[in-house]
Amino acid sequence: MARPFHAASGGCISSAELALTKYERIVWICNTFNTYGKDKCGSQQIPESVLMEKTAEVLRMGEFDAAALKASIAEITVPERNRLNFRFHDGHEVPAEWYTTRRDSWTPEMRESARQKALAQHRGEGYN
Repeated sequence: MARPFHAASGGCISSAELALTKYERIVWICNTFNTYGKDKCGSQQIPESVLMEKTAEVLRMGEFDAAALKASIAEITVPERNRLNFRFHDGHEVPAEWYTTRRDSWTPEMRESARQKALAQHRGEGYN
């Protein structure tokens, strides 16, 4: 994914960076939030898959295309939680909303780990 992305939430206007979560998911996150925490910026992580999906949707394409993003979009901002704003090179803007559920964010490995912990707890083994 190209980098015309900026987080803009609660007065913070900072560029976003790619990050890898402890569950090895790729997310975009505000530099200020990532460096100084939520006290300085109220933005949230945005899974790269969501950003790519919403970009394809705004560009009216079946799937994400990095070249089309670069050719069409000047900047993506996050004005508030779960909202994206796509500003095109010609100046027009298109808003988009996104949502993910906690269930959708779990990888098969995370599900298996949670299952194993629940089984161990049920057997009285406690947490590892």
